[in-house]
Amino acid sequence: MTNAISQSRSRSGYGVGRRMLLAVGVLAVLISRSALAADPVVVGLVAPASIAVGETFTVEVTVGAVAALDAAHVILEFDPAVVEYVSGSESTAATFLGGAPITPNAGIEGEFGALINVSGIDGVSGEGVLVRVDFRAVGTGSSGLAIQYAFFGDGGAREIPSTVGVPPVVNVGVGPSMSLRNAWLYDPAPGGNGDGLGNPGERLRLRVRIRNDGPGGAQNVRVTLTSDDPGLTLLVAEVAHPTWPAKEARNNNDLLIEIASDAPPHEAILTVTVTADNGGPWQFTYTLPIVPLPPSLSSRNFWGRDKVTGNADGDANPGERVEIKARIRNEGDTEFQNVVATLSVDGGGATVVNGRVTHSTWPAGAALNNDGLVVDIGAAASGSVAFTLDITADNGGPWQFTYTLPVVALPLSMGSRSFWARDKVTGNADGDANPGERVEIKARIKNEGATDYQNVVATLRAYLNQRSVL
Repeated sequence: MTNAISQSRSRSGYGVGRRMLLAVGVLAVLISRSALAADPVVVGLVAPASIAVGETFTVEVTVGAVAALDAAHVILEFDPAVVEYVSGSESTAATFLGGAPITPNAGIEGEFGALINVSGIDGVSGEGVLVRVDFRAVGTGSSGLAIQYAFFGDGGAREIPSTVGVPPVVNVGVGPSMSLRNAWLYDPAPGGNGDGLGNPGERLRLRVRIRNDGPGGAQNVRVTLTSDDPGLTLLVAEVAHPTWPAKEARNNNDLLIEIASDAPPHEAILTVTVTADNGGPWQFTYTLPIVPLPPSLSSRNFWGRDKVTGNADGDANPGERVEIKARIRNEGDTEFQNVVATLSVDGGGATVVNGRVTHSTWPAGAALNNDGLVVDIGAAASGSVAFTLDITADNGGPWQFTYTLPVVALPLSMGSRSFWARDKVTGNADGDANPGERVEIKARIKNEGATDYQNVVATLRAYLNQRSVL
């Protein structure tokens, strides 16, 4: 990851004055600050990770591909208690700059600056080492080396944009020492069920927290996950850190593991290996328990049926007896034994006539209707009735499901059931209505609704040729 270089600096007047004097002869061509419309030039540092006190070492300032480079100004920062500036190369011999002169400056403690001017105005193109600087290790500890300032220009007096890479750390007489602080897994969706356990067929994210306990920082750190377990596939098995300061703990996130769908219950062993350019390796183990999914039932459907017990209109009406159907599925891989489903009413509105259904076994993966549950809907019920279905098994559960059943009021209605004439008392008792005969009229009517009618009057009218005669 790169950081944009700041082109402005807030330093003491002394430092600014020294830098201005140094820049007069070389950067006069860089009059225009308008940047070229080009990808930024990548500026980096190459330094040893570990050295001994008193040792002299070289740091190289490098640049990526650049075109028409005519002048440059770079400033390095370092910890003067750990390293000190010795000398800067005075020319760019053996580099793509072809011997352009360098004006070094080390007037500020903890800094080194260099101005580079290519002869002519056409500039040069290429990539590689820009300047070499010699330092000496003077104290025990870790010193970061950073490009504090960088400016590049072409022959047209235009700035060439630049970015810097991750600064290296030089450890003098010290080194890193890694220790495992914690490790845990989580299994979010998609791929996991969120229960925090490793189940067959699941994808897990392992997070490993490691601390650099040593007095020195680490360079080019790799945290790698390995396992010989046949039930595991490591999908993401490495986390990289360009540098890792001393005394700092870090989480290594998003290590991704997949458990085989047919993995048996057991403890899988994973190895976490930490390597660095200037230390290690360090190894730690993590035990991952693989456990089967817990036995589970899930609700598939719930409805009322009045074909046999009610008026067969498909609705639960006030005053009607209704069969309750609850379809439940065994989602696990376990066959449940001695299953009991119990229905209860929440808040009134119905009375349970038969609220218990049993299953001697319930196969894995099977969806079953719990037939035989019967309720009477209250005559005054309206809106809906709430039910709870509790299920237990010898080897699982308990489970609980809640439902609501809509109650649909019947319209006020009378229905004709039968109509006939009777002459047993009033006529010749032959069962027919004969001319001139007096007969009794029988009309059988049913109250189809849920309401008791009061003061009912039935009126009979007779019609002949569509005309009322009675």
